Amino acid sequence: MTQEHRGFAAWKPLERLARSIRKRIAIWRDEPMPLHTPDREFLEQRIFPFLNARAAAGQKLLFIGVAAYTRHYYPQLRYDVHTIDFNRRAKKYGHAGRHVVGSATELTRFYGREFDVIVANGLIGYGLDDREGFRRLLQMCHACLREGGVLILGYNDNASHLDFAVRDVEEYRGFEEFVPAIDSVTAATMKVNPANDHTFVFLKRGPLR
Repeated sequence: MTQEHRGFAAWKPLERLARSIRKRIAIWRDEPMPLHTPDREFLEQRIFPFLNARAAAGQKLLFIGVAAYTRHYYPQLRYDVHTIDFNRRAKKYGHAGRHVVGSATELTRFYGREFDVIVANGLIGYGLDDREGFRRLLQMCHACLREGGVLILGYNDNASHLDFAVRDVEEYRGFEEFVPAIDSVTAATMKVNPANDHTFVFLKRGPLR
């Protein structure tokens, strides 16, 4: 290893420490910490305005999975926003007063049929890793959505993250695909990040079949 490379390697722990300190300061100051990736920008800049355009007074939205980069989402949405995450340490990133520590596969432990929108982005392949877990997620979302409620799934559609086709899961039939009123979106399934195959699927709750 050259002296230049050794010097670079020595700086990496300091760089990580600096990022950690910046993150803690931003959280303390309640500053937004957006992720500047195509999928997260599509979510904020395209999906959120679509949802807001159809929002009505008193409607409720459930956001499954929280992190430092989701804390600024909640004020952007014209809904009564609730959040859930199984990780207790993530509680500080949830919506204050409306956050539950719990699993996406056990939603009915905490909620009734009360939501008009559920957003489940970044779960598949990141904790919810198999067909059975996905089946359970769909069951829970169907049980907690009002009739005609919207479910938005976001996941990396490649073999390194899932080994099944989401449309082949039986519980998927409890939902109907729809094309959202978003410019340039012409299908219910939209791949927005070629780098990781991140894909959004737009579904409406239908009757159980």
